[in-house]
Amino acid sequence: MDAVERREERESARVPLQDVAWRRRLLRSAGLPEELSRAVASSHGHDVNDLLGLLQLGCPPATALRITARDDRTPST
Repeated sequence: MDAVERREERESARVPLQDVAWRRRLLRSAGLPEELSRAVASSHGHDVNDLLGLLQLGCPPATALRITARDDRTPST
């Protein structure tokens, strides 16, 4: 499976709506702008727990998003 297939598979797996709402509230309370919190909460593209930790430590949102982005370049096993 190549990186594109892994990304498509991950993006096709939907985050349950109650989880999206919960994640969005946490991200907003940690200082992530509304539009970004909505996008991040509804995808599997970032490790939300790590993102929240970085934001709570004062990391700028753009930097925290770069750090927590899931890497699609990981070799498949």
